[in-house]
Amino acid sequence: MKSLKSKVILSAIVLLFALVATIGSTYAWFTVSSTVEVPGITMNVKSSKSLLIRPYYSDSAEVGSGYLEVPANYYTTLTEAQIITIPAADVAFGTYTSPYANIGTWRMDNATAISTLTMPTVPGTGFEAGALNGTDLQALDLDAKTISDVSGGNSASGFYIDLEFWLFSQLTAENIVLQDLVISTTSGTDIDEAIAVSVFVSGAVAAPIYSLDPDYAFVFTTGMTGYDGNDSDFLDTTDMATLLASHALYYNSGSASNLTNVNVGTVTGLAGATIITQLAADTPTRIVVRIFIEGWDADTTNTILASDLDISFKFALQDQ
Repeated sequence: MKSLKSKVILSAIVLLFALVATIGSTYAWFTVSSTVEVPGITMNVKSSKSLLIRPYYSDSAEVGSGYLEVPANYYTTLTEAQIITIPAADVAFGTYTSPYANIGTWRMDNATAISTLTMPTVPGTGFEAGALNGTDLQALDLDAKTISDVSGGNSASGFYIDLEFWLFSQLTAENIVLQDLVISTTSGTDIDEAIAVSVFVSGAVAAPIYSLDPDYAFVFTTGMTGYDGNDSDFLDTTDMATLLASHALYYNSGSASNLTNVNVGTVTGLAGATIITQLAADTPTRIVVRIFIEGWDADTTNTILASDLDISFKFALQDQ
């Protein structure tokens, strides 16, 4: 019993020493901190104007739910993965598949944005062209040298590819333009110069058309389907000039200043870019980006068969 009592007293003494040591350490910590400081802070200050984007997935899931009116549900940059696969945060409405999940199997066929095309009144002078309509593509029948309405995109047997997005301008109504359009061939031959891109508000009846090398100078030659002995069956210089003046162009002249923005003519900078539409303040607007092979482009030849391409672009506020 005596031995047990000694051990208990000894334990109490050890505990008391630990408590004193702790208090001493705390007191010492306070006394040695004679100065305090705030480390450097990196700040990103944005303007009051803000343009946001998200992929269009499904009307039934998004429209009318209030989801599209919340800026936090948008992005400033979209990745390929976000377009092809619906992010987990966006599946609040139930499980559904991104409409772009099978984009790797989609194809583009020869089409044209020329809404009408008539045979030349003077043989050998080339077809007479009608208006350009980037929202209503036409299929080419080379045998008959006629065009007809295209119905069908985003499929393994389609004529074009549509990518759709929601754009959202916070606080103020803003004009938007296309910026930094880049089209490059990743395999095959020079398909980038035959590609055309039209951008428009969903439901619109007209749209600007963008191209790296818009020439509309396709020529029938001996042995080619549709050849009828007249190898001048293309859009002549006068028709071509009218067409080029009637829509927006992205000029790739090799000059860095002309590669910065999508332009009208040789005007550079956002101020000279074609306005796609004006976004109402705090109102989601559905935008369609239509990608197709312009059938009347001189670079639309058999060499581009089975070619692959990369495309990237930005939407920008014209008045930043």
